[in-house]
Amino acid sequence: MMPEAKPPSGPETPEQLIEEQRRIVGPDDAGFEREFCVFACPGSGKTRVVAQRFVRLATGRTGRAGVAVLSFSNVAAAEVTRRCQVRGAPGIAGSPNFVGTFDAFICRYFVSPFGGPWFDGRPHIVDSWSRLGVEVRPRAARAPEGLTLDELVIAPDGRTSLDIDRRVGRGIRAQVAGNKDAWERAAQQRRDGLLRAGYMSCADARHCALVRMRHPSEGPGLARALKARFEEIIVDEAQDCNDDDLQVIRWLRDAGIRLVVVGDPDQAIYEFRDARPASFRELAHEMEVRPLTGNFRSTRRICAVAATARTGATPDRALGSRADEDAPVVLLPYEGRAVPKEVGECFSAQCSRLGIPLANAVVLAHGATHARHAAGLASQEESTTGGRAGSLVHAAAELKAERDPRRRLAALDAAERVLLHRLALDSEEQHPEVVAEKKGIDLRWLRRAALGLLSRLPEPPACKEAVSAWVEAAQALLGATQAPPGHSWVRPPGSVLPRPSRWEGCKPVTASGLPALTVHRAKGMEFEAVLFVIPPNSAHSPSADLLREWQARTDSEQKRVAYVGLTRAKRLLVIAVPVTLAGHLADILARGGADFEQAPVVRAAVAAGGPKAGRPRLADRPL
Repeated sequence: MMPEAKPPSGPETPEQLIEEQRRIVGPDDAGFEREFCVFACPGSGKTRVVAQRFVRLATGRTGRAGVAVLSFSNVAAAEVTRRCQVRGAPGIAGSPNFVGTFDAFICRYFVSPFGGPWFDGRPHIVDSWSRLGVEVRPRAARAPEGLTLDELVIAPDGRTSLDIDRRVGRGIRAQVAGNKDAWERAAQQRRDGLLRAGYMSCADARHCALVRMRHPSEGPGLARALKARFEEIIVDEAQDCNDDDLQVIRWLRDAGIRLVVVGDPDQAIYEFRDARPASFRELAHEMEVRPLTGNFRSTRRICAVAATARTGATPDRALGSRADEDAPVVLLPYEGRAVPKEVGECFSAQCSRLGIPLANAVVLAHGATHARHAAGLASQEESTTGGRAGSLVHAAAELKAERDPRRRLAALDAAERVLLHRLALDSEEQHPEVVAEKKGIDLRWLRRAALGLLSRLPEPPACKEAVSAWVEAAQALLGATQAPPGHSWVRPPGSVLPRPSRWEGCKPVTASGLPALTVHRAKGMEFEAVLFVIPPNSAHSPSADLLREWQARTDSEQKRVAYVGLTRAKRLLVIAVPVTLAGHLADILARGGADFEQAPVVRAAVAAGGPKAGRPRLADRPL
């Protein structure tokens, strides 16, 4: 029985929505009977509107059919659930309704009840093969790394092949291309073995769903069942759909389920994962389009600059409480073959002048390395060595960052593998949950113990001399952890977490206190201040091409990534650009009618003697 929902109150009431938002929350003149597509600009209150429509439908329904909200990230799904709690309806996200990711929806309603073609029983579905920590390489190959199986592409007939150009890493791309048959055969054999063992990736689940949908008898029966189960399905972030996702959406629509599709083609940044923004536009234009153009996040100046980086030239309407703030958008030229950390220092100084804590600021770039350089961070490689002890350090850092749910789950997986290793259970080639289930270990204990271990670990060792003390402290915490009910520890903590012989500790995380993220990881987030970094032009970072696409308003993924990065900012936006490209970008912004200021050129400090004599410190130089 559904819990009784409290009436909407506070800042979520419909009366406080603007007109274009009310048209989406509904009901309109036709009630809730009309399907439509929402084109939502950044900061438009999209998640709030989706949650409010869901609550109104789910609490006002009269029949047995429920409502579903599907998203393409755990962050967005969790936010909808949180907003349901804010509105006094915490229980409505459960049955008969559904709030979750598109992957979870596929797994629950298309795969789990029926199983897969490779395994007799309920399969264990992982979001990607990389979560199993499996690396595949032919026996004769001497490559520095292997494949994770996520490089395989599944054809409609179920056959797999390697996508070398788009999915295989640059470090082994040449070796794989030189002996593609051997690498492909090794990957296919390993995947077949995992499928027979009961594992399935989300891509495999999609394939199973499509096969079931097309089946002459199973397809119609499943369509009738889902039609009876859901009166409406809201698909959020639909610009990230790939062709398989769009086939599922069209099939649900043909089954007679009312669809509300929400997205923004200008924020489609997952083409490397086969997202098809052009196909999303085609679907959208088959429906009534209801735009959300009011931006409650950014200032007018930020909206104007961001509008230069998308296909449409008209800036969004800045409607938030800080819409008229006069903080400038800053163009920050820099010199060097790499992004100097002094760029981050200049940004930090500007945040300080505006009273913005660095915890509410971020450095963003297309690639993680460029963002980390600007923030003065150690490279990922320097922070993740050290065997099992090093993996725990990295896992604890990922858990505390609280940015990406998938990476937090991967961090917990790493700690769970350590606990299982102490029980003498090998989980290197199997997911920890599967190993625990087979051995009768309580999954709740495993997750709690892993979380407790990671949360109590000391700060990472900053140098070689601190490694021994850190490892001893980690061993003590592992030794104090209670064994699962009905089991006893087999291995002592010292053998589970030995001191790495060559690990010299982690370099200091940062000198500036600035977090650094890729734009893809920051999608769906917002920050008081953003430093968006355009890297030096090179074959791997074609920044000159980005500016040409920016100027021509070309609909390219690289430009859409820039647009998403710029639109994360609420009050302060600083764009770091190589000095050789600064004039070009300034011309683009000026021609677009954007208001900005250009700062002095930033140069890296001289390593041997520090900054040149007589030169003011970068933190003291006005932007």
